[in-house]
Amino acid sequence: MKKVIYSAMVFGAIALSSCGNESKENHETNEHHDEAAHHEEGEHAEHTEEVIEEEVVSFPVEGYEFYGVAEVKPEEAIPVEEMVAIVEEKGNFEGNVTAVLDGVCKKQGCWVTMKNENGESVRVRFKDHSFGVPTDTPEGTEVVLRGVATMDTTTVELQKHFLDDAKEAGEEVSQEDYDAITDDIIEVSFISDGILVKK
Repeated sequence: MKKVIYSAMVFGAIALSSCGNESKENHETNEHHDEAAHHEEGEHAEHTEEVIEEEVVSFPVEGYEFYGVAEVKPEEAIPVEEMVAIVEEKGNFEGNVTAVLDGVCKKQGCWVTMKNENGESVRVRFKDHSFGVPTDTPEGTEVVLRGVATMDTTTVELQKHFLDDAKEAGEEVSQEDYDAITDDIIEVSFISDGILVKK
């Protein structure tokens, strides 16, 4: 039996129009893809009057809430510090990671940051902006994520966009915070297609 989770569908739709664009190029590509998909859906609607409900996958694990589109496997997860070391050595990582959150997008839940005991926090964005986590998820929450990590460039524009998110969510952001962002930074970037959030 197919299981349709309406709340996840609605949240995914909101996240699609929200914050956290990975880059202008990717954003334009996504827009083109969305327009093409919309066009195809429109053509389909003209030929049939059938309403098709989108199925949202669910991979429940006891003690956790699942968000995403791919199964997360806690038994295969490694600590975030180990993941970072692999990316710095080999250039990329794909798999499951255990972590503690030290930041959550308060605007739409479209990104989180993982505490990294060996250095800077690692920002996690959710694949294709198709899902997110509740905006009231507290810092210090244990999570398990599945996804792909690479060394990536975070542009000045995107860094300022993250400040915009914080400001719109009611956090205090000064002009000095914006002015301090002057250069692109190269850092570990994690794109997640599934996350388990400890209840």
